[in-house]
Amino acid sequence: MRMAIWIIGIVLILDGIVILIKPSWYKKLTAIFTRIGLIRAAAAIKTAFGVFLFIAATSCQFKWIIILIGLITCAASLSMFFLKPDKLKAFITWWSQSPLWVFRLVAIGTIALGALVMYAAGMPQ
Repeated sequence: MRMAIWIIGIVLILDGIVILIKPSWYKKLTAIFTRIGLIRAAAAIKTAFGVFLFIAATSCQFKWIIILIGLITCAASLSMFFLKPDKLKAFITWWSQSPLWVFRLVAIGTIALGALVMYAAGMPQ
């Protein structure tokens, strides 16, 4: 289980690096998600990752960190199912029009989150 959480951490770090280097690419990708079906599909996948973190936390060095990240992930993604479609579209449109420095700032946070996930999981066995 730790190895799977490490892979999630590595993916987060790589995602952050890509966003840091090419924020315009991520900005264009975000604009694609104004379709409600894509937003909900992404939210469902994100919810599955949150649930997986809950399950995998039992094998981690710092369980409470992984549980907290799983809880935040589930809460954020499940909220997408309760928002009205027009509010959801408005938020995604607003987010996709943010300046590139905002995307770079988010990228730094994503890299830090990936490192935290890997640290909290402990060394894979």
